[in-house]
Amino acid sequence: MSVLCSDKTGTLTLGKMLVKTAGFLGQSVPVEDDIATVAPSIPGMIELQRATTLCCGAAFDQSAMDVPVAERPVKGDSTDTVSTRKAKLRPWAVTGVALHILDHPALDTHSGRLPFPLPPSQAILRFSENVSPGEPIHAAHEKLFEVPFNSKNKWMATISRARAEGGDTVLYAKGAPDILFTKCTTVMRPDGGLVPLSEMVMKEVVAMQEEWSSQGMRVLAVCRRSLAGIELPVGKNGLMEKILYAEMQGLTLVGMLGIRDPPRPDVKPAVEVMRRAGVRVFMVTGDFRLTAVAIAKQIGIITTESVDTIDTMRTDKASFERLGGAKPHECKPRHDAAVRSIVIVGSELDSISKEEWNVIAGKYTEMVFARTTPEQKLQIVEELKARGDNTVAVTGDGVNDAPALKAADIGVAMGAGSDVAKEAASLVLLNNDFASIVVAIEN
Repeated sequence: MSVLCSDKTGTLTLGKMLVKTAGFLGQSVPVEDDIATVAPSIPGMIELQRATTLCCGAAFDQSAMDVPVAERPVKGDSTDTVSTRKAKLRPWAVTGVALHILDHPALDTHSGRLPFPLPPSQAILRFSENVSPGEPIHAAHEKLFEVPFNSKNKWMATISRARAEGGDTVLYAKGAPDILFTKCTTVMRPDGGLVPLSEMVMKEVVAMQEEWSSQGMRVLAVCRRSLAGIELPVGKNGLMEKILYAEMQGLTLVGMLGIRDPPRPDVKPAVEVMRRAGVRVFMVTGDFRLTAVAIAKQIGIITTESVDTIDTMRTDKASFERLGGAKPHECKPRHDAAVRSIVIVGSELDSISKEEWNVIAGKYTEMVFARTTPEQKLQIVEELKARGDNTVAVTGDGVNDAPALKAADIGVAMGAGSDVAKEAASLVLLNNDFASIVVAIEN
């Protein structure tokens, strides 16, 4: 193994997410234990809580509603909940040493399922419930339609109708700010008033997003739009989906949530061991660029102060002269070369030429790929395998990681991940210990 491409969430991080801050135009509110007493004084917070309650892919176990919110069991739909039951365990031998796989401590041996949905849904659900109980909101509304989150859209949306006579029908959406901002025309102030999303206002909300992202937080935008006057063909899912997509414009940005997901404590030492063994460790994630780079710096995947982009890489004439026309096996960093790092966004991949891939593979010892789709993760693995005589390993835990896991020379799935990921992998780490990979390298 000479290159390890790793997913971030749940692999390099704990996957234990908590909403740490809520943001509105001109105001950030820390989400602390007293949020329930703070919220009533902020009308925007009440609307944010309603939106996140009605647009969430997870729900509490109704038999445990007397349990404190932080400890209350959470259920998700089939797209949210991960299962371990169908995993086929395959030993991975490196230099003749097998990597041992341990039982996951949270596994329900009766059902074969882990007792939690995907972490973002869980974090948002607990945030909403801490502001005020969600049951009265659900009771007062009828959910008419839902588009679950997916890696292509990078948002989830629902249509809900208030049960009260004359009640409004509202489209709610939550997801990646850089995607949803482009669909908004107004922004909600903390007092509940609306202002046009002018260029100046856009700069203000983007600055808040980037500040939080630079601290390693995942940032979600929460939006809404009234559908009053629009006739909805309830029950006809195909038509409802077309209408929802058509109406995903002219939204109001209600607010943003900053979610913290701590790095796994074992990851940074493991990355250091791999580096000493000559393995380059790259991050490949669907997260926003600044969030990905911040976490990469915390765990040692990026060690340089300055991080190149595609644009800065393209100005390096010396590297293009050395590597642009090089043979595939020559496209790897020299042992005496200075450490260089780069962050590449998924939307940039289509524009990268063969010669530029040669430079990327041959110049950089530290890489982060952000806002990538499953297809782009696969492309990255294939491009790296084609250069530098690389043996490429991939780690991941989600359905989105499966194509890359299958294409890798060595696919490593986390035990708490999806069945699809584990079926695609050649190794399953049921102890979820990233450092277990080091055992193979050291032996």
